[in-house]
Amino acid sequence: MASEYVPILGLVGQLSSASPTRTWQSAPHPYLPIVATATSDRTVSIHSLRDFRILSTISGGHKRSIRSVAWRDDGKKGESVLATGSFDSSVGIWKREDAYTKDEGGPAGGMTEDDLDLSNEGFTGSESIRGEDSEDWQFAVLLTGHDSEVKCVAFSPSNPSLLATSSRDKSLWIWEAISEEDDYETIAVLTEHSGDVKCVAWHPEREILASGSYDDSIRLWRDIEEEGDWGCIGCIEGHGGTVWGVTWEPRLGKASREELRLASCSDDLTIRIWKKAAPERREERKPGALPSIIRPPSSTELWQQDAILPQMHSRSIYAIAWSKISGRIVSCGGDGNIFVYKEVESNESEEAASMQGTDSNGEAPDRRWQVVAQIGGAHDDYEINHVCWAPRQDRGKQQDDEEVILSTGDDGVVRVWTLP
Repeated sequence: MASEYVPILGLVGQLSSASPTRTWQSAPHPYLPIVATATSDRTVSIHSLRDFRILSTISGGHKRSIRSVAWRDDGKKGESVLATGSFDSSVGIWKREDAYTKDEGGPAGGMTEDDLDLSNEGFTGSESIRGEDSEDWQFAVLLTGHDSEVKCVAFSPSNPSLLATSSRDKSLWIWEAISEEDDYETIAVLTEHSGDVKCVAWHPEREILASGSYDDSIRLWRDIEEEGDWGCIGCIEGHGGTVWGVTWEPRLGKASREELRLASCSDDLTIRIWKKAAPERREERKPGALPSIIRPPSSTELWQQDAILPQMHSRSIYAIAWSKISGRIVSCGGDGNIFVYKEVESNESEEAASMQGTDSNGEAPDRRWQVVAQIGGAHDDYEINHVCWAPRQDRGKQQDDEEVILSTGDDGVVRVWTLP
């Protein structure tokens, strides 16, 4: 790969005045053309993805750096809900009434300039929101319980009433919104990890949670009906260092496989793809014969490595994101570089090609990942803490399914990149 030319990402723009200090993570809104950024100055910056100007600064809810932000997407018209996780060990829930009309169809909710006037309906571009004193963003509730820094927050796409939080205290908490008045109750405290829990990610279609940890492992969790409680249903080992990020494969139309895969990135400089292993065949026995051991069906899932992406980073890989539009993966890390990977079919024999996408085992043909774009020193000499995909919304947009990459760095800057 080193001898091959790799196209360079193009810089579209930079979000204005995200923070005078470090920025940790950015989260695009599920359907509005805005993005929230967590900063070390205890604030959240809200920017427009149309012209990259700052629209609001949310502050007053936390005493230390805000490390993570997540939007709740429950299909509710007229209201945005944002969760913030802080180094002060608490989680904040913020709400804002939106002046817009949500079109149900099309990318990013099908929003048009007529659907949302950010400059005239509340988002003035100069407002500074101060917690409970704000007429726009309301600091609805403060969730406490973690004993140390909150590293990640995430709402479930399949059940938006569920919120997962992870912490340096080696635990994950799962909270559930139980009323319209923002009452949350703790439904699980999960403590099987032996180190900081760096990240959590919900399965896009099922109430299954993945977590990555300082203990080098990935764990999978769900509500186990036969046990009546949340529990660990799988432990994935294979990384040789801290697991900084996990992300689920999105469902990309009919071409997607039945079981979605999971990607992870680590201190060991690798990005790995994992897939659920086929269940073992049960031992056959004669009709009427009892099994040697009577036990309830096992809830444990076995996962195996599907691929290792080309090793491009020279320092820890802090974040990865799997595009819901193109199926590509983007990564960033301590070396200040960004790489984009695409999965392609390996060279197939005529026999394999004639099988119309399946092999003798009924599985997809062998595939491999290749680097299709990159940018070195994306934030000059600073580390990049986070990358994510977002639908393109600025004036340079040429296609409905066009997307951009948002990179969030130690320099207090969020930059917007386009694929070559």
